[in-house]
Amino acid sequence: MGNAGLKPHYETASKTGVLQVSDHKLKEIPPEVMNLCEVLRNLDISKNKIACLPDNMNKFKLLKQLNIQGNKLESLPDCIGDLKKLDLLNASNNQIKSLPPSTSNLTNLKKLYLNSNHFTTFPTQLLGLKNLEVLEMSNNKLVEIPKGMNELYVAELNLSQNEISVISDDLHNAPRLKILKLDENCLSLDAISPSLLRDSKCHTINLEGNLFEIKQLALLEGYNEYTERRLGRSRHFLHRCDELIAPVLSSFIPIFIFVDGSCTGRAVNMSANVIFGCVMALLIILFTISSIARYYIKFTLFLVCSMIFATAPIPLMLIKPFSPKNALIPAALLRLSARVLGIRWTVRGLQHVDNSRGAVVLINHQSGLDLYVLAVLWPLLERCTVVSKRSIQYAAPFGTAAWLWGTVFVDRGARSARDALNKQTDAIQQQKRKLLLFPEGTRHCGDRLLPFRKGAFHVAMDARAAIQPVVVSKYHFLDSERKRFGSGEVIISLLPIIETEGLSKDDLESLMQRTQDAMQDEFTRISAETLSNRYATAAAGN
Repeated sequence: MGNAGLKPHYETASKTGVLQVSDHKLKEIPPEVMNLCEVLRNLDISKNKIACLPDNMNKFKLLKQLNIQGNKLESLPDCIGDLKKLDLLNASNNQIKSLPPSTSNLTNLKKLYLNSNHFTTFPTQLLGLKNLEVLEMSNNKLVEIPKGMNELYVAELNLSQNEISVISDDLHNAPRLKILKLDENCLSLDAISPSLLRDSKCHTINLEGNLFEIKQLALLEGYNEYTERRLGRSRHFLHRCDELIAPVLSSFIPIFIFVDGSCTGRAVNMSANVIFGCVMALLIILFTISSIARYYIKFTLFLVCSMIFATAPIPLMLIKPFSPKNALIPAALLRLSARVLGIRWTVRGLQHVDNSRGAVVLINHQSGLDLYVLAVLWPLLERCTVVSKRSIQYAAPFGTAAWLWGTVFVDRGARSARDALNKQTDAIQQQKRKLLLFPEGTRHCGDRLLPFRKGAFHVAMDARAAIQPVVVSKYHFLDSERKRFGSGEVIISLLPIIETEGLSKDDLESLMQRTQDAMQDEFTRISAETLSNRYATAAAGN
């Protein structure tokens, strides 16, 4: 889209102070954007091809949020430090190696996203920024956490997917640090200082994917103190709930009316109505004031809806058991419940679907919410069969419903699992079934897909069936560690079919790698897009 097509955006921005011109293949910031420098509060120029920002960026005196992620930036201009009102800067997915000295002048900065860049050293310009709350620097090339961390004021620090092998001893003195993410680095157990576990304020320290097993942390001095802080966070939440529940429960006592030692029917009905009303009011209060309560309430709604919607049509499923069509009603109801929870789905790549033949459908696996993904795909792919772990079969009545719509249950890691999958080759070839699998084998919510397992690829090659990769963007609205369940957008992208006809078992490894690379690239791309859209929505609301 040329600059002429952006004219409506400029006109709107002149009135609202919010400009979003992401994904327009811009190679530089247009003059029309600079003409809005006196009114813009939020500027989103993400996912373009901009290689440098102009030296007069300091003209945006009112700018509070700047999103430049997904460009080709190698540096930021020194004038960036003059944006004194800036509270959010997203410069992720660029090629930035360092920050200019003036960054230390961004005294109102609260959130800074520098993930997926080329940083090799930690930007010490950020030390002393007392309003900085969140620093995201995952997927860079950092090798150490340097000294001076006692002047880092963030509450959340993400340094996962770097090459860190050394942690400064003064990190435990970071005054507000509560969440520290160090997954997938080069840390040995000796690099974890006892003072970090014992004396810091961190209640969450993520260390998966380093050079030791997580269970070895229990051997370190200070681990008990860290565990106490982690559990204390949960106790604090329960204490808040108790403070709210106690007065509500006390109000129940005078409601009961007894006649001759027993409640009258009218009194019981009245009491039940009042109790129900109080419980609902309590849930609404908790839902409003506590993100942790909101997390559990929404997940409970998800589980209850899934159970009811899946099992209510069981009598109809008995008419034609094991038919994929038995899941159509539960899928439709589940899609409606997703809207209630604030989840929006966008499906792309339907032109790549070929329902005239069977296929092995591979989907990345993030959460139990992936059940919604199956609900979206089921009517689109037709004649679906999903593979699930054996324990689901015994989770009646949901397992019964899943069995009736043709789910293939397998025991993870057992040879019987391979045999069960091999039996599906006839269904793929003759019945044109779509076999839906999660090739990672387990749930994972990181930025990198887990290594794929071979089972799905063996099935595809044995059946000479095509592989249909399906990529689901990251659930940015969901954080199980911090107990956050918000609302947001999910993109489901169906990639071009990968043929297996003519391949031999010698080609298995290359086929797996080709498939995983394609899915990883798409996962990174659409996850960045949904994150950018999330920032834009937040900016528009400010």
